[in-house]
Amino acid sequence: MRRSNLSPPQGKRGDKGLHPRVRWALLWWVQILESFPSKVFRWGTAHKRRMCDLFTDASAEDRWEGLGGVLLRGSLDGGLSVRVDDVPECWEPFLPSKDEQKVRIAQLEMLAVLLSIRSFGPQLKGSYCRIHVDNISAMYACLNGYSGNPYMARLAGEIWLELLRLDIAPWWQYVPSKLNVADVFSRPDKVRDGEWFARKHRWASVSPSSQFRPVARLLTTRQEVAWGKLHSRLYGGRRSSAQKI
Repeated sequence: MRRSNLSPPQGKRGDKGLHPRVRWALLWWVQILESFPSKVFRWGTAHKRRMCDLFTDASAEDRWEGLGGVLLRGSLDGGLSVRVDDVPECWEPFLPSKDEQKVRIAQLEMLAVLLSIRSFGPQLKGSYCRIHVDNISAMYACLNGYSGNPYMARLAGEIWLELLRLDIAPWWQYVPSKLNVADVFSRPDKVRDGEWFARKHRWASVSPSSQFRPVARLLTTRQEVAWGKLHSRLYGGRRSSAQKI
Protein backbone atom coordinates (compact mmCIF):
# COMPACT_ATOMS: atom_id res chain seq x y z
CA MET A 1 0.00 0.00 0.00
CA ARG A 2 1.59 3.26 -1.13
CA ARG A 3 1.12 6.50 0.78
CA SER A 4 0.81 8.44 -2.48
CA ASN A 5 -2.38 6.53 -3.25
CA LEU A 6 -3.97 7.69 -0.01
CA SER A 7 -3.80 11.47 0.00
CA PRO A 8 -5.50 13.12 3.00
CA PRO A 9 -9.31 13.30 2.85
CA GLN A 10 -10.82 16.52 1.52
CA GLY A 11 -14.10 16.26 3.41
CA LYS A 12 -16.00 14.44 0.64
CA ARG A 13 -15.81 11.18 -1.26
CA GLY A 14 -12.75 10.97 -3.49
CA ASP A 15 -12.41 9.66 -7.01
CA LYS A 16 -11.85 6.15 -5.66
CA GLY A 17 -15.19 6.18 -3.82
CA LEU A 18 -13.70 5.93 -0.31
CA HIS A 19 -15.44 7.76 2.48
CA PRO A 20 -13.12 10.32 4.15
CA ARG A 21 -13.20 8.42 7.44
CA VAL A 22 -12.18 5.21 5.69
CA ARG A 23 -9.27 7.02 4.02
CA TRP A 24 -8.15 8.40 7.39
CA ALA A 25 -8.30 4.90 8.88
CA LEU A 26 -6.16 3.53 6.02
CA LEU A 27 -3.65 6.35 6.45
CA TRP A 28 -3.45 5.55 10.16
CA TRP A 29 -2.54 1.92 9.37
CA VAL A 30 0.04 3.05 6.81
CA GLN A 31 1.69 5.11 9.53
CA ILE A 32 1.57 2.21 12.01
CA LEU A 33 3.07 -0.26 9.53
CA GLU A 34 5.84 2.15 8.54
CA SER A 35 6.65 2.96 12.17
CA PHE A 36 7.01 -0.69 13.21
CA PRO A 37 8.66 -2.43 10.24
CA SER A 38 10.05 -5.28 12.36
CA LYS A 39 6.75 -6.24 13.98
CA VAL A 40 4.40 -8.97 12.79
CA PHE A 41 0.69 -8.15 12.93
CA ARG A 42 -1.59 -11.14 13.30
CA TRP A 43 -4.99 -10.67 11.67
CA GLY A 44 -8.19 -12.62 12.16
CA THR A 45 -7.24 -14.12 15.52
CA ALA A 46 -10.04 -12.63 17.63
CA HIS A 47 -12.10 -15.82 17.31
CA LYS A 48 -9.29 -17.76 18.99
CA ARG A 49 -9.51 -15.74 22.20
CA ARG A 50 -11.66 -16.64 25.17
CA MET A 51 -14.70 -14.38 25.34
CA CYS A 52 -15.89 -12.86 28.59
CA ASP A 53 -18.09 -10.03 29.84
CA LEU A 54 -17.04 -7.50 32.46
CA PHE A 55 -19.73 -5.34 34.09
CA THR A 56 -18.62 -2.40 36.25
CA ASP A 57 -20.46 0.23 38.24
CA ALA A 58 -20.09 2.97 40.83
CA SER A 59 -22.66 4.49 43.20
CA ALA A 60 -22.50 7.94 44.74
CA GLU A 61 -25.20 9.11 47.12
CA ASP A 62 -25.34 11.14 50.31
CA ARG A 63 -25.39 7.93 52.33
CA TRP A 64 -22.57 6.07 50.57
CA GLU A 65 -20.19 5.66 47.66
CA GLY A 66 -19.22 2.27 46.32
CA LEU A 67 -17.65 0.39 43.43
CA GLY A 68 -18.55 -2.97 41.94
CA GLY A 69 -17.57 -5.37 39.21
CA VAL A 70 -18.78 -8.70 37.82
CA LEU A 71 -16.90 -11.01 35.45
CA LEU A 72 -18.82 -13.62 33.45
CA ARG A 73 -16.87 -16.18 31.46
CA GLY A 74 -19.33 -17.49 28.90
CA SER A 75 -21.97 -18.49 31.43
CA LEU A 76 -24.04 -16.97 34.19
CA ASP A 77 -22.69 -19.65 36.49
CA GLY A 78 -19.18 -19.56 37.91
CA GLY A 79 -18.77 -15.79 37.72
CA LEU A 80 -16.58 -13.53 39.85
CA SER A 81 -17.53 -10.39 41.74
CA VAL A 82 -15.74 -7.54 43.43
CA ARG A 83 -17.32 -5.15 45.94
CA VAL A 84 -16.15 -1.90 47.55
CA ASP A 85 -18.64 -0.47 50.06
CA ASP A 86 -16.63 2.66 50.82
CA VAL A 87 -14.26 4.51 48.48
CA PRO A 88 -10.70 4.19 49.89
CA GLU A 89 -9.42 7.29 51.64
CA CYS A 90 -6.16 7.08 49.70
CA TRP A 91 -8.09 7.80 46.46
CA GLU A 92 -9.63 11.05 47.70
CA PRO A 93 -6.76 13.29 46.47
CA PHE A 94 -7.62 12.19 42.92
CA LEU A 95 -11.36 12.83 43.16
CA PRO A 96 -13.24 16.13 42.89
CA SER A 97 -15.41 17.43 45.71
CA LYS A 98 -18.71 15.69 46.32
CA ASP A 99 -20.31 19.00 45.34
CA GLU A 100 -19.23 18.24 41.77
CA GLN A 101 -21.35 15.12 41.64
CA LYS A 102 -21.57 14.71 37.85
CA VAL A 103 -17.79 14.75 37.41
CA ARG A 104 -17.13 12.73 40.55
CA ILE A 105 -19.42 9.84 39.58
CA ALA A 106 -17.84 9.61 36.11
CA GLN A 107 -14.40 9.34 37.69
CA LEU A 108 -15.64 6.75 40.17
CA GLU A 109 -17.06 4.75 37.24
CA MET A 110 -13.61 4.75 35.60
CA LEU A 111 -11.98 3.73 38.87
CA ALA A 112 -14.42 0.81 38.99
CA VAL A 113 -13.23 -0.27 35.53
CA LEU A 114 -9.55 0.04 36.48
CA LEU A 115 -10.02 -1.74 39.81
CA SER A 116 -12.02 -4.58 38.23
CA ILE A 117 -9.42 -5.17 35.51
CA ARG A 118 -6.63 -5.27 38.08
CA SER A 119 -8.62 -7.48 40.47
CA PHE A 120 -9.66 -9.97 37.77
CA GLY A 121 -6.35 -9.75 35.90
CA PRO A 122 -5.40 -13.47 35.76
CA GLN A 123 -8.87 -14.44 34.57
CA LEU A 124 -8.96 -11.68 31.92
CA LYS A 125 -5.49 -12.26 30.49
CA GLY A 126 -5.51 -13.00 26.76
CA SER A 127 -9.28 -12.66 26.45
CA TYR A 128 -11.69 -10.85 24.16
CA CYS A 129 -13.57 -8.84 26.77
CA ARG A 130 -16.83 -6.95 26.38
CA ILE A 131 -16.73 -4.22 29.01
CA HIS A 132 -20.20 -2.96 30.00
CA VAL A 133 -20.44 0.52 31.56
CA ASP A 134 -23.61 2.47 32.40
CA ASN A 135 -22.07 5.96 32.47
CA ILE A 136 -21.77 7.60 29.02
CA SER A 137 -18.95 10.00 29.98
CA ALA A 138 -16.86 7.23 31.52
CA MET A 139 -17.50 4.85 28.63
CA TYR A 140 -16.45 7.33 25.95
CA ALA A 141 -13.36 8.36 27.90
CA CYS A 142 -12.39 4.67 28.01
CA LEU A 143 -13.31 4.14 24.36
CA ASN A 144 -11.30 7.14 23.17
CA GLY A 145 -8.45 6.66 25.62
CA TYR A 146 -8.73 10.35 26.48
CA SER A 147 -10.94 12.97 28.12
CA GLY A 148 -11.02 16.76 28.43
CA ASN A 149 -10.93 16.19 32.19
CA PRO A 150 -7.23 15.68 33.10
CA TYR A 151 -7.94 13.08 35.78
CA MET A 152 -10.27 11.07 33.55
CA ALA A 153 -7.67 11.28 30.77
CA ARG A 154 -5.07 9.82 33.14
CA LEU A 155 -7.45 7.06 34.20
CA ALA A 156 -8.20 6.23 30.55
CA GLY A 157 -4.48 5.90 29.91
CA GLU A 158 -3.99 3.63 32.92
CA ILE A 159 -6.93 1.45 31.88
CA TRP A 160 -5.49 0.98 28.37
CA LEU A 161 -2.06 0.18 29.79
CA GLU A 162 -3.64 -2.56 31.90
CA LEU A 163 -5.42 -3.91 28.83
CA LEU A 164 -2.14 -3.94 26.91
CA ARG A 165 -0.21 -5.50 29.78
CA LEU A 166 -2.75 -8.31 30.10
CA ASP A 167 -3.20 -8.75 26.33
CA ILE A 168 -6.94 -8.04 26.54
CA ALA A 169 -8.87 -7.17 23.37
CA PRO A 170 -11.68 -4.88 24.66
CA TRP A 171 -15.09 -4.02 23.26
CA TRP A 172 -16.75 -1.12 25.07
CA GLN A 173 -20.51 -1.41 25.47
CA TYR A 174 -23.07 0.88 27.13
CA VAL A 175 -25.51 -0.96 29.39
CA PRO A 176 -28.61 0.67 30.93
CA SER A 177 -28.29 0.95 34.70
CA LYS A 178 -31.31 -1.29 35.29
CA LEU A 179 -29.59 -4.08 33.35
CA ASN A 180 -26.17 -3.64 34.94
CA VAL A 181 -25.63 -6.56 37.32
CA ALA A 182 -22.60 -4.77 38.82
CA ASP A 183 -25.01 -2.24 40.36
CA VAL A 184 -25.77 -4.82 43.05
CA PHE A 185 -22.09 -4.89 44.05
CA SER A 186 -21.56 -1.12 44.09
CA ARG A 187 -24.29 -0.41 46.65
CA PRO A 188 -23.92 -1.25 50.36
CA ASP A 189 -27.73 -1.54 50.62
CA LYS A 190 -27.71 -4.51 48.21
CA VAL A 191 -25.27 -6.80 49.99
CA ARG A 192 -27.96 -9.44 50.48
CA ASP A 193 -28.87 -9.31 46.78
CA GLY A 194 -25.22 -9.93 45.95
CA GLU A 195 -25.08 -12.87 48.33
CA TRP A 196 -28.22 -14.33 46.69
CA PHE A 197 -26.62 -14.08 43.23
CA ALA A 198 -23.46 -15.72 44.54
CA ARG A 199 -25.33 -18.66 46.05
CA LYS A 200 -27.62 -19.21 43.07
CA HIS A 201 -24.97 -19.03 40.36
CA ARG A 202 -21.89 -20.13 42.33
CA TRP A 203 -20.08 -16.80 42.06
CA ALA A 204 -16.82 -16.28 43.91
CA SER A 205 -15.91 -12.99 45.55
CA VAL A 206 -12.51 -11.41 44.84
CA SER A 207 -11.12 -8.99 47.41
CA PRO A 208 -9.92 -5.75 45.80
CA SER A 209 -8.27 -4.28 48.91
CA SER A 210 -4.74 -5.26 47.84
CA GLN A 211 -5.15 -2.92 44.84
CA PHE A 212 -6.17 0.23 46.75
CA ARG A 213 -2.74 1.61 47.63
CA PRO A 214 -1.00 0.44 44.42
CA VAL A 215 -3.60 2.33 42.38
CA ALA A 216 -3.11 5.41 44.57
CA ARG A 217 0.67 5.23 44.16
CA LEU A 218 0.25 4.80 40.41
CA LEU A 219 -1.92 7.90 40.14
CA THR A 220 0.53 9.89 42.28
CA THR A 221 3.47 9.02 40.03
CA ARG A 222 4.28 11.26 37.09
CA GLN A 223 3.06 9.77 33.81
CA GLU A 224 6.50 9.48 32.22
CA VAL A 225 7.68 7.50 35.25
CA ALA A 226 4.55 5.39 35.67
CA TRP A 227 4.52 4.43 31.99
CA GLY A 228 8.27 4.27 31.51
CA LYS A 229 8.63 0.51 32.00
CA LEU A 230 5.96 -0.32 29.43
CA HIS A 231 7.33 2.27 26.99
CA SER A 232 10.78 0.69 27.34
CA ARG A 233 9.34 -2.76 26.75
CA LEU A 234 7.56 -1.64 23.57
CA TYR A 235 10.22 0.64 22.08
CA GLY A 236 13.49 -0.15 23.87
CA GLY A 237 14.55 -3.09 21.72
CA ARG A 238 14.14 -5.66 24.49
CA ARG A 239 11.75 -7.83 22.53
CA SER A 240 12.67 -10.18 19.69
CA SER A 241 13.14 -8.81 16.18
CA ALA A 242 9.91 -10.46 15.05
CA GLN A 243 7.75 -8.64 17.57
CA LYS A 244 4.06 -9.47 17.55
CA ILE A 245 1.18 -7.17 18.32
